[in-house]
Amino acid sequence: MRFWIALLSIVLLAACGVEGKGDGSNANNGNNLNNVNNANNLEQCLLDTDCNTGEVCEGELCQVSCITAAECGVGEICVPRQDGAGAYCVVGMSGNNANPNNVNNVNNANNVDATFIVQISDTTATDCDSSDPGADLVYVSLEENDGSILGFGSLIDDGTVGDNNEFNLGINLDGTAPNSLNICPDFSAETVMSLGCGGFVTLEFLDDTGSRVGAVSGQQIHVFEFGSQCSTGSTADEYDIYLCTDPSNTPGSCTVNIGGGSGEIAATVP
Repeated sequence: MRFWIALLSIVLLAACGVEGKGDGSNANNGNNLNNVNNANNLEQCLLDTDCNTGEVCEGELCQVSCITAAECGVGEICVPRQDGAGAYCVVGMSGNNANPNNVNNVNNANNVDATFIVQISDTTATDCDSSDPGADLVYVSLEENDGSILGFGSLIDDGTVGDNNEFNLGINLDGTAPNSLNICPDFSAETVMSLGCGGFVTLEFLDDTGSRVGAVSGQQIHVFEFGSQCSTGSTADEYDIYLCTDPSNTPGSCTVNIGGGSGEIAATVP
């Protein structure tokens, strides 16, 4: 009888040792980063310090941190954190095994070439002054080629210029949908962002849950600019659209020009 009691105790202790994080000895290490992500039972957290070493708190779940996809497990990609401070591994596929906190699972499926940041630069050559400070952005969206919207532009860097530019607050570029799509609003500091003569902004795209969305080949960057699109706008206002190759928004990485002009433009991601 004592033998069977002792054996049962060993089994129970082993089972308890498997559950939970314990002292962290079962945590993922740099060579085995996909165990927790693929299990869809990530530990809950509020701060990075709530997670094991080598993990960060993203979406209130502990995720494995990374610098490149090479540090992630099979079927995973390394994506930037929403605050831009580092990156973490997520399952790079859709379906039952997809991580619920993946930044746009379907959009970035197995694609490490997703673009997370774009730059809109003013190129207005004539009639650009303090009274008409360059291109005026109403909203910028990321869309499929059938027009379905994946996310809206949220301001990261404000490179607008002009001491007298009163319309560069960026209130309208907050990652949410405008009050009316494809409709010219009343021109105000709340509805447009004027780039200024030669100014620019960099944007990231957020979906309707506030998660960062990456653009992939074949999708479109849709810019609705007041200019020639609206009856009270200036046809002289022009701009260019650039893709930024560095997801952490390193200055100088926005060099891939995919189109430009005046008014409303949908430029295709190559």
